[in-house]
Amino acid sequence: MLKFHVERLTEIFLQRVYTEYGSLKLREINAKITQSRKVLNYLETVGANFYRPTSKGILSVLNNIPYFMFSKGETLCVGGLLILQLWNVEFNQDFPILTDEEVTAVCANLILECYKIKLQKADSLFSRFFTEIREIDNQSENGLPNHFDFPDHFNLDDDVGFDYGERLD
Repeated sequence: MLKFHVERLTEIFLQRVYTEYGSLKLREINAKITQSRKVLNYLETVGANFYRPTSKGILSVLNNIPYFMFSKGETLCVGGLLILQLWNVEFNQDFPILTDEEVTAVCANLILECYKIKLQKADSLFSRFFTEIREIDNQSENGLPNHFDFPDHFNLDDDVGFDYGERLD
């Protein structure tokens, strides 16, 4: 069962980036994503063909955009989360391809893959993000209200796909 939902994981991660890098960095990444022809092509292909987006597919798109080629894991993660959010709003709301749990799993896998891509210091944005998630989760276990979903485990093997993702038949 999930305790955190995709929107909450995204919100916590983006808030962490905002706190550490500021709104200018978030606006810059958002502009690169929303103005990218490659992202638009990806979203149109995934949507038109009813593919299931995967973290690997999203990262493949990002790694073909010059701005993201040599970026930190945090920057890749923000870009990937924005792409997933765009897909979820534009294509998954009216005719659901993935359940909320499946979208949350893609989100969690994306965060973990971005964490693994680059060498991380012991005290990195990702480590602070994971600490915050654990603290929120612990509060919910101690009887404090927690209205969000959190994956019981992060399993990268569950998120397999190719350039665009898996096709639903």
